Amino acid sequence: KTFSHEMVSLRLIDAVLEHLGLEIDLDHLDEPLREIGDHGYEATSFKSFASDDQVLTSRDFVFIKELVNGKPIPEIGRKVGETGFVGRTDWQKEWMYGIVANDHSGLDVDKMDYYARDSRRSNVGTDRVDEVLIRNVRVAWGDCTKEHGHCPICRQNDGRRPRSHLMLCYPEKRVLNVFNFFKKRYDMHSAVYQHKAVTGASHLVCDIFKHADPWFRLKALPPKSLRQDETKHRPPLRALPISRACMHDAAILGLVDAVIYQIYNSTDERLQTAAELASRYIHRIPYDCSLNFKVNRSDPEDLKRFHLDKTEIVHQLLELSHDTKSTVDLKESDIVVEKTKIHYGRKDKNPMESIRILKKAQLSKLGNVPMDLPLAEKVDIDKYEEDMPRRFQKFLLRIYCRDKSKAALLRQVAIQWIATPVEDLQSSSISMKEEQEQYEDSPIYDDDDATGRTSTNPAYYPSIVSQSPLQSPPAFDYVCDSLPTAMSDLA
Repeated sequence: KTFSHEMVSLRLIDAVLEHLGLEIDLDHLDEPLREIGDHGYEATSFKSFASDDQVLTSRDFVFIKELVNGKPIPEIGRKVGETGFVGRTDWQKEWMYGIVANDHSGLDVDKMDYYARDSRRSNVGTDRVDEVLIRNVRVAWGDCTKEHGHCPICRQNDGRRPRSHLMLCYPEKRVLNVFNFFKKRYDMHSAVYQHKAVTGASHLVCDIFKHADPWFRLKALPPKSLRQDETKHRPPLRALPISRACMHDAAILGLVDAVIYQIYNSTDERLQTAAELASRYIHRIPYDCSLNFKVNRSDPEDLKRFHLDKTEIVHQLLELSHDTKSTVDLKESDIVVEKTKIHYGRKDKNPMESIRILKKAQLSKLGNVPMDLPLAEKVDIDKYEEDMPRRFQKFLLRIYCRDKSKAALLRQVAIQWIATPVEDLQSSSISMKEEQEQYEDSPIYDDDDATGRTSTNPAYYPSIVSQSPLQSPPAFDYVCDSLPTAMSDLA
């Protein structure tokens, strides 16, 4: 539940250093990296771009990790006794942390980079970022964008202006340029990242991994610099299942696109189901989207429908399918329910509320010493109401069918489900809840859990309720229906 792609990025930095026979030394931050193993690089070989005489220190690499994270890293702070940034403790350099991952406004070069990359490859939108966003950025004071008490930097008493930060700001004349970038990013999420066909393929990938997980393993080798060291830095790692790859950097490096082809080409009979799904993915046959419903957030009925539990929605669809008198037998394992939220970067909030702007009269003060730099202001949203939407987040409710032969029936049932009032649906599904209780008498054992804990809820395993003789209980107990959301987060 705490997994994030930033967390993996930070661990990969450590993995790269370890591969080179180096690691960050938190006990000696202002000294070169610590050398580990007998076959790595010398720490003094890492020099600064500014000067060949300046060796990069452990503090410099902590700074790099904090740049990627965009905010202080609690684990590092606890070890060195700091509550704020460790890489650069001087408050005059705080604005640097807004370049890669801007925790104040959300507008940073990371978003600009992936927008330019993905728009070019998908041929959606323009493949160029407005250059004025780079040329016109300025450093000035700005009021903190976080709620009082939620900012670790504001809680420090280090001589700076209270509740203010040195941050990246823009001249007032660039307000619409900034907003247009947020709009382009929103359009990319709608047209590419969270398009119904893309998330349909994401659910298919998730099912491939779920079926393969009990038997497919990824090798997790020690770093190259340590493999021949008799006094190993750590013991050799065992092969890990896909569901555990994110827990170790050496294994996650092996989780690449080729894994699906390895599953597809496997001769292991236990991987037969996963291989069939992999074949479907390779031949571009994603799950059919039987319903792609845009929720009217002004309609209480639509909101009530959107907030129904996914398992309850599945049961309601099955109940309606029984009334069609169709010869096709629609099962719970055939249905995938997805709830998608697409926004401008700040959920329901206008992203411009977090942007700080400089009036024309303030621009002449940008040459002052840091303490005397001008105070940037919030954007007057009312001045741009004709240029911005009233809402900044949309809700989509999607229903996918795993079995292509049943897609037409599920589409018919889904349309009927949308047309039926929520109260009528809930009253008809009461009997289905009693039927679900029968599953709870057959707990599914998680064989990777040393505590012997069990899970009795079949909703954890929506794609493998009915298992073939070649299948055994899955080795993990989290719901993979969240994969499309996770993939959009990566974007």
